[in-house]
Amino acid sequence: SLDTCLAELGALAPRAEECGGEVRNLRLCAELVARAARERPESRGAHFRADASEPFPEGRRLVLSLDPAHANMESGFTWQPVEAPAIATVVA
Repeated sequence: SLDTCLAELGALAPRAEECGGEVRNLRLCAELVARAARERPESRGAHFRADASEPFPEGRRLVLSLDPAHANMESGFTWQPVEAPAIATVVA
């Protein structure tokens, strides 16, 4: 489960900090991905949730972001709206 994954990543944190650099960053990225997956209220692509198998259409225009003020990442996630990118047409 994601909770087990997060517990194991948390246990690795002190050792990753000792190693520093890329190891620390890889552990942090893995934790961010797992936390974001736990926060997503839907199944999408390879991320399937048995408790939320229906799509969340509003999620297509939202991105889950982490407030840097929440260093422990427990409560710092917020949904932010994103603008649809403009598609440029190239005429040759």
